[in-house]
Amino acid sequence: FVGNLRGKAVVKSSPVVAVAREPTGVLRFLEMLGVEIKSFQVPQSFLEDLWKAAVPESMAKQFPGNPLLVDPTKAPNQFGLRPEQIEVLQQKIIQGSGKVH
Repeated sequence: FVGNLRGKAVVKSSPVVAVAREPTGVLRFLEMLGVEIKSFQVPQSFLEDLWKAAVPESMAKQFPGNPLLVDPTKAPNQFGLRPEQIEVLQQKIIQGSGKVH
């Protein structure tokens, strides 16, 4: 899952999950690899909640239920989602907003 703070989430079929403010480069890279990307709109509040709860990857074991701030030196505003957050994300997808890239 890749998204931005304007409420867009992009879903990738993989156990690897990330949410990013500027997903354009990530999308181009994945498309070059032949990965099918699906994007959906989600409420702004979902992404804001991720920001409030996120912890650095180095603290993952101390906060096993929190989303993770991932690869901060590679790209800003990326998150790793835990299974619980993935379930919430799937519930928050705005119906009819999906696109295949």
